[in-house]
Amino acid sequence: MPERRFRSSCACTGSPSVSDAERDLGLVGRTWLALAVGRQRETPALHRLKVPLSEARLALVSTGGFVAPGAEPFNTGKLGDPSFREIPRDLQLDLLEIHHPHYDHTFVKHDINVLFPLPLLKQLAKEGMIGALAGTHYSFMGYVPVTRDLERTYAPELARRLEHDEVQVALFTPA
Repeated sequence: MPERRFRSSCACTGSPSVSDAERDLGLVGRTWLALAVGRQRETPALHRLKVPLSEARLALVSTGGFVAPGAEPFNTGKLGDPSFREIPRDLQLDLLEIHHPHYDHTFVKHDINVLFPLPLLKQLAKEGMIGALAGTHYSFMGYVPVTRDLERTYAPELARRLEHDEVQVALFTPA
């Protein structure tokens, strides 16, 4: 039997050519793949820090679905939720709720540093490895099969907030 090679780029970029493996998926499978993987994007530009890490302000951005008490829960329905929630730096983290049905929360509930390492970052700031932590950190739900609103509205808004808070480093922790 001949070897079949899977080319995910066809499903992601909308190229009319379809590989054998993609054809085997059928229309529903190819559509799911295109939504789940998303379209390919250019490699982001790399930027060097203008200050040493020991002088930089850092913000944590997670896709773990964390919600502070009193904040609106994420929409965990089939269309997902592209919005984000603010997590204050000094919040007692055992009060965080997780609104994300697409990963096992066991290890995160045992040790928040697995996915939202704010306690670890506080220790690094105290030791001088990081200049300072931002006053506000952020969480997305992470399940966003249709990314238009994320790309056009929420990601730019998060970038504006990080810039306003003079954040030089954003540490992203994917769920």
